[in-house]
Amino acid sequence: MKTDYTARHIRIHSGVREVVETKLARLERVLPPRAEARVIVTAGKMDVEVEVSVLGKTRTITAVGRGADQRTAAQAAMERLAGQVRKTKAIVKEAKKHRPGVRGGTWTPPAPEPVPAPAVPGPKRENVSPRAMFEEDALTHFAASRREFMVFRDAASGHAIRFLFRRRDGGLHLVVPE
Repeated sequence: MKTDYTARHIRIHSGVREVVETKLARLERVLPPRAEARVIVTAGKMDVEVEVSVLGKTRTITAVGRGADQRTAAQAAMERLAGQVRKTKAIVKEAKKHRPGVRGGTWTPPAPEPVPAPAVPGPKRENVSPRAMFEEDALTHFAASRREFMVFRDAASGHAIRFLFRRRDGGLHLVVPE
């Protein structure tokens, strides 16, 4: 595993490298392949802080440890890192347990998508100018057409408006308003 060390306001003691390398060697079988580790050692006024980050393909695990000296801080950081790695491994293992396998799992067909109810169209609007004709002529004209309705002025009754429409069963219906 590739490990980068950075020191801020301090020189890195060889004990830090030893602690980090041995702990990472133990965790390497649990960590993702080709993971990189970055160690940052920072000197404070009263203590030393060691930050260890392991960068994997999908996850980054970071732990910080503080101590009176570099070695103590590195041990604290590595213990926290080991705890996080164990927790992450348990989560991944649990997720894999509930996922069906490639060969041995039972295949279930995907649930059919619900068919949305057809949208109810609004009323169809059509502007017509009623023509004057006799009722018999209107019936003949309407029966020959494929329209759903017809508006006309009845010439026999003083040009009163009449409505002809086609029923669902195919019959014709005449509406005479009063």
